[in-house]
Amino acid sequence: MPLRVLLTAISLALLTLSAVRYGRLRAEHRTQLERLEGIGFPLDPRIGRELLREPEIDGVRLRAARAVLAGEMAHTATLTSGTPEERQEMLAAAERLAATADEGAAVLAGRPGSWEAALVLGAATYLSRSLARDSSLFTSAADWEGPLLAARRLGPAKREPTRFLAASYLEIWPALSPPKRAATRALLARLFLDPGDRRLLLVPWLAAVDRREAFSVLPPDPEAWQQAQKFYSDRGDWPAFSEARQRWDHALWRHLSAQLAAADARVAHGDLRLARLLYLDVAAQTRPDTRYRDLLNGALSRCPAGPVGAQTAERLAQQLDWVVERCLLAECPLPPATLKRLARLAGAQKPPREALALLLAGEVRQAVRLERLSETLWSEEWAPYLIAKARAMTEARRLTEAQEALGLVHLSWWGRPAYLLARLELSRTTGREAEAAAAADKLRSFARRDWPATSWAWQNGKARLELLVQPAARGFELSFLEVPPGGAVVELRLDGATAGTFPIETGRPLRRALPLGTGFHILDVESVGGGRVLPGELRLR
Repeated sequence: MPLRVLLTAISLALLTLSAVRYGRLRAEHRTQLERLEGIGFPLDPRIGRELLREPEIDGVRLRAARAVLAGEMAHTATLTSGTPEERQEMLAAAERLAATADEGAAVLAGRPGSWEAALVLGAATYLSRSLARDSSLFTSAADWEGPLLAARRLGPAKREPTRFLAASYLEIWPALSPPKRAATRALLARLFLDPGDRRLLLVPWLAAVDRREAFSVLPPDPEAWQQAQKFYSDRGDWPAFSEARQRWDHALWRHLSAQLAAADARVAHGDLRLARLLYLDVAAQTRPDTRYRDLLNGALSRCPAGPVGAQTAERLAQQLDWVVERCLLAECPLPPATLKRLARLAGAQKPPREALALLLAGEVRQAVRLERLSETLWSEEWAPYLIAKARAMTEARRLTEAQEALGLVHLSWWGRPAYLLARLELSRTTGREAEAAAAADKLRSFARRDWPATSWAWQNGKARLELLVQPAARGFELSFLEVPPGGAVVELRLDGATAGTFPIETGRPLRRALPLGTGFHILDVESVGGGRVLPGELRLR
């Protein structure tokens, strides 16, 4: 009997204790919710439910402290010290964050292994002193740096402590010692490998240092260099933008090369579905540049058969435009079978472009079928096809068809090198020496050492100059008639290959030591940053 009474008493005591603890927990829930509601700016609406799920008082306090920290970070990011009201709000936020740091310290004392409590203590202390312009941010840096380093040790798999520590170092970068700067660079080099971390920290990093130091820790990821281009473009720093774009180009080539190798490995393991996705991605991302042609050819020729989506087809259509253009102007960058496949993957094209692609791929009958369905064969858009057809028919000794094709070419093309070369070949093949001599004389008229601004033509947003170099030149000097007031960046392409990216300024010509051999060349100038530019006179050197 006494034992039963004792057990009953113990049970009642435990029940009472549980009720007391539950009451305290509910009271803490209410206290923290009231505190959060009284802050005065929106918080995550899920915080109330998260607080109610916490089974311990320290957990409730920690969850509330993290909510305040996150809310204050978002709120103060919108404030400046430009008005007295904003300065007052920054001081009020500093006081709230100091109280939050105290909450973090109290929880950490009871939970010495909590990385979240250490994070709250370090981050809230740093932000509070930063907003208040408190000199102890520097003189007593261990107050915030120590807890953040502890949070990294306690939660090695958690990214938040490392992110905040890096962001803090970047904000006070000028005050860091050389060893601390070296440690920060190493820290950022690891963080920048993650796209999420990079989105948060890259802009502060680029803003804190010069481009030489900034670029030293960026990974060989095309996306990282695209972000760097945007940063410098927004600032109008065109020399830095130009270098970032060149590094992006190299990173993209290496990335696509690795992706092509990965696709080949997938084929070797029998995973044709993933291999096809990788091949198509490589083909769609290659740049219109002869340096990328092996990647484009490899991806298209080894890609397993199947349909493509509308977006991929649209991007492949741009590749088809470049390939067809290069076939018309010079040597085809792709073999006929690969070109034919590219044309099919690119989907429906305008009849002149589709007919030209089929012709260059050796599908003459299909090309002629499209030609016969057209009622506007005489128009300018059919001129490239007709010139290519004339050259193909001349080579095949079908001279009547070649003559008919040239006779239909639009008059605007009669003075261009592509037409004149086709006319010269046909005249020589048919023995019409007078016509051949006239075409040769006209071609020789393109040979000069300088070209006026009126010689440029515009095509798809690029300025293009067709030039005959004779004799060879060591380089050129290019002036610009119009450059945006803040400067710009132009990309030069010579005969389908990127020749460099260069910052330009008003009144300053661009001089390049770019060898041009004897013969015809195509020079394209495209503004890739800063706005529209108008090229002027070109002089060979």
